[in-house]
Amino acid sequence: AYSTRLLCAALRPTKSFALAPLVATRAFGSTVPVRAALSGSTSATPAAVSVPPAAVDAPPIKLLSDTHAPISFDLALSVLQAFAIRPETINIQLQVAMVDKESKSKKRDAFQSVVVLPHQFKESKNLIVFATGQQAKEAKDAGAQHVGGVELVQQIAAGTGPKADIYLAAPDMVKELRPIAKILQKNLPALKKGTVAPELGPLVTSFLRGQQFKCQDNGFIRASIGLSTFTKAQLTDNAKAFVQAVLSNNLSPGSPFIASISLYSDQSSNQLVDTSSLLPGLPIAKITVSAAAKKAKAKKDAKKAAAKKN
Repeated sequence: AYSTRLLCAALRPTKSFALAPLVATRAFGSTVPVRAALSGSTSATPAAVSVPPAAVDAPPIKLLSDTHAPISFDLALSVLQAFAIRPETINIQLQVAMVDKESKSKKRDAFQSVVVLPHQFKESKNLIVFATGQQAKEAKDAGAQHVGGVELVQQIAAGTGPKADIYLAAPDMVKELRPIAKILQKNLPALKKGTVAPELGPLVTSFLRGQQFKCQDNGFIRASIGLSTFTKAQLTDNAKAFVQAVLSNNLSPGSPFIASISLYSDQSSNQLVDTSSLLPGLPIAKITVSAAAKKAKAKKDAKKAAAKKN
C-alpha cells in the first residue's frame, strides 16, 4: 500500500492514477527510486522502492488516460483507495440518455430523487415538515425534528422559525407555503422534486437516511457512495443501489438508459468504469451529439484558444 501511494504521487502530474496498481505490482526486486523507475534510470536514493530490472527495461505502457478505455469497477476502487492519503469521499457519476426513442425522440425532463444506501456514511439531516393532524403525527414518529402547519409557516416568514437542510410538506399545505417561497427558494417543497407526498412517514424516513440526487439537463448525475475506508463490498452495494434508483426513472423500462459510469474521489480524476463489471447485462445507451451542439462546442473551444493566445 505504501509503494502504491508513492507511485500515485509520482504519477499525479500525468493524472494517470489508473496505472498505479499496475506499476505497483512491479515494485519488487532491485532498489530503484520511483521517479527513476518511471524514467528508466537506475540511480538509487534513500526514498526508494524495489523495482525489478525487467520493469526498468520494459516497453512503455499506453496510458489509460490516452486510450479512454473503461476499467473494471473493482480496479477503479483499488485505484481510488490506494491514492487516498486520508478518508476521502468516493463519488459516482452517471450519464443517462435524455432522449426517449420510444416517445418519438422526445427529450426527457431533468429529474431528481432520493436513494437509501445500504451502508450509511453521512451525518443525519435536519428536517422541517409542513403538515397537520394525522400526517403531522406520522412525520414526528418517523423522526422529523420540526413539524407544524400555518403557525410554523408564519414563524419562518417572520424570521423567528427554525432552519433545516430539507423541507417536506403534505399536499394540502403546499398552497400555504406561498409567503415563504422566496425564503426557501430551491428548498420549497414541490411534487416534482419528490418533497410533497400524502404519506409523510416513509418520505421522512427516506430523506433522513437517504441521499438526494439530481439529473442535469445534459444527463449527468453525481452522488457519493461512501468513504475510501469502506470495504469494496460496501462501496459496491451502495453503487448498485444508486444505479438501480437511477434506472427507476427510466421512462421506457428495459430500454438503454445509462450511457456511462465513472468513479472519482476528492483528489482524483474520473475513472471510466466498464458497466458490465458492476451490473452484468445492463444495456448501454448511445449518446449522440447534434450538429448544433458540436458547432457550439467548436465555437467555445475557439474562444478559449484565442484567449489563451492573447
